[in-house]
Amino acid sequence: MGVPVHKQTLAEYLTWEDEQPERHEFHNGEVCLKVGARRGHNRIISNLFRHLGNQLDGTPCQVFFRGHEGADCQQYGAVR
Repeated sequence: MGVPVHKQTLAEYLTWEDEQPERHEFHNGEVCLKVGARRGHNRIISNLFRHLGNQLDGTPCQVFFRGHEGADCQQYGAVR
C-alpha cells in the first residue's frame, strides 16, 4: 500500500475519489495512493481469473475482477 494521504469518511472518500486521476484505497478513514501494477502482475491476475473461471463453468459460482467494498474499506482488484 502507498503512503497515507489524509483521513476521510467513506462518503467523503467516494465523492473525492471520483474526481481523482489516480486510484486510491480507503481503510478505516485512511486514504492511500494505490501503486500501479506491473505487467507481470497483470498477467498473473489475468491467468488466475481465466483458470478460476474455467474451473467454475457449470457451477453457480462466478469470478469477478473487482475490488473489495465494505463499510470501512474500499480496495481495487484484490484476489484473496
